[in-house]
Amino acid sequence: MIDAGEITLRSLEREDFRRLWEIRNEAQVLFWDMHDFGFSFDKLERIYASYFDDEKIELFVIVEKSSEKIVGEFRIYLDWRNRVAQFGLSISHVHWNKGYASEAIKAASNYILYSMDFVRVSVNILQSNQASIKAFTNASFIHEATLKKTILHNGKHEDLLVFARLRA
Repeated sequence: MIDAGEITLRSLEREDFRRLWEIRNEAQVLFWDMHDFGFSFDKLERIYASYFDDEKIELFVIVEKSSEKIVGEFRIYLDWRNRVAQFGLSISHVHWNKGYASEAIKAASNYILYSMDFVRVSVNILQSNQASIKAFTNASFIHEATLKKTILHNGKHEDLLVFARLRA
């Protein structure tokens, strides 16, 4: 469990699958998902279940302390050989603009960089997703690269921005 101000990150449990499926299929969340489509519950359940046996993936739920409700998920893809990681997260649209993303990003990156002794964490963000850019920038991530016209999003090709934070 990782404490992060108003939220807590805790390991995914099978009982969490339904709530995460609901969040991942909210229209507002789907809009920013680079897959641009939702998953059936059965497919998402199979995907999450496969993570339990995969040492290269850590999956957390984001829990709002005041309500004890799941408000999102945090995915960490681990490259153990090179000691680098990549992030992904989804937060229910009803909990946007509360600072939960920044809190989760800061806490998870500190955990990866200092508790797990990794040297780098990164994330890929659509150029138009200003809220995610702000959240990662607030968590001390820096813009490293722009991959031109990489993702087809909302009917047009869009640049993908690479942000990273390095261990000090």
